[in-house]
Amino acid sequence: MACSHDGTIRRTNMQSDTVLASAPCPYTALAAPAGTRILATRWDGGSDLIGAEEVTSMRKSGTVLGPATAVGTNPQGWAFIGFMNRRIWVLDADMTFRASLRGHGAEITAAVGLSAETLVSGSMDRTLRVWDLADERPAASPPGHDEPVTALLFTEDGLMSGSADGSLRIWGPDGGQRDALDLHSGQIWDLSPGRDGVFAAATQTGDILLCQPRRGAEVLSGHADEAKAVIMLPDGRVLSADKSGAVIVWKHQRRRWQASRIGALLIPGDVNAMAVAGTHQVALAHGASAITVLDPDTGTVRKLRGHEQSTYAVAAGPSSTILSGGSDGTARVWSAATGHCLQVYAKHAADVSALVALDDQLIASGDGDGGVHVWDRGDCRTLAVALLGQPVDRLAIDRHSRRLAAAHPNGGISMLDLPRLR
Repeated sequence: MACSHDGTIRRTNMQSDTVLASAPCPYTALAAPAGTRILATRWDGGSDLIGAEEVTSMRKSGTVLGPATAVGTNPQGWAFIGFMNRRIWVLDADMTFRASLRGHGAEITAAVGLSAETLVSGSMDRTLRVWDLADERPAASPPGHDEPVTALLFTEDGLMSGSADGSLRIWGPDGGQRDALDLHSGQIWDLSPGRDGVFAAATQTGDILLCQPRRGAEVLSGHADEAKAVIMLPDGRVLSADKSGAVIVWKHQRRRWQASRIGALLIPGDVNAMAVAGTHQVALAHGASAITVLDPDTGTVRKLRGHEQSTYAVAAGPSSTILSGGSDGTARVWSAATGHCLQVYAKHAADVSALVALDDQLIASGDGDGGVHVWDRGDCRTLAVALLGQPVDRLAIDRHSRRLAAAHPNGGISMLDLPRLR
């Protein structure tokens, strides 16, 4: 028996070819929950239960999850339907909806029930997860967010992580979660430390949140698009950039925040990262091959050219340098004063998606294949490579404990002990 993109399910042998069911869209997977029935998933997110005499279409009322991409069963006749949007539905032997599981960071590709209590699922995020069906939670997977981790920041309270699920979490040195907070502002794109324990968050709603643990948040509203990056400058000002490329300088005057918009024309494209460059400038990566360096006092810009493809990562380097990473697989070190490229590290096999300076000499860079390289900025010598098995979207360093955190799109966070890495 086979399902096809032509929207049919067929029973085929050497003598005959019989169409058992047809649909207005492609079928994607088949499973036999119990007896002679067949459960077939469809590209429109629905499912068909095919019996000897009839075909029954199933869809949860009012719920749109996108294409159904996988289906499996357990010995008890339960069914498990995986979706492109990372959810897994649990149906009992009567095909009654029981639960919706979430935890993967990408499309579900496989689901197999081992028993009445245990489910194993596979995903395009390149992980296998074991689920405890009684608790409706992964029973054997690392702790993390339900959506991609998009921001990291080490604080006095521990590692803080922001996610596409809209939550902030604080993790202790043992990996245990110490606190969790929903900012109710959509995806958290960036985090930046400030003075006196205050930190800034750039959010999907366009708001910049100035937060202090246990004291709430102050909201800065001014962006007309998603706020993608934020920096709290040493002089107390706050710089933020949004998806359209608009940059706002926030200055606290007379007990309120005053906004000065620099404008979208200077920074074309979707800003992905922003970092302090030297003493009074900021560098921005915004999908172009060139890095833009902006003087927030004058509004003037200059370009750092050298990458052959798009750049999506930028970070402050040691000794007044700028670090950048691009889709050309290189990480570069630039002079913030002159704009000259000082070094090119070309040992990555994929796009360089995150960077951080470990100290005055060492750089860590992460890539889309899950590699983290530690290298010397003087001669670009590779000191260590860690293969994490998941794309690296962000890096953060705790210089006191010499621990490096890497954020992944499956909602997980990897911690690396730098003395052991070396």
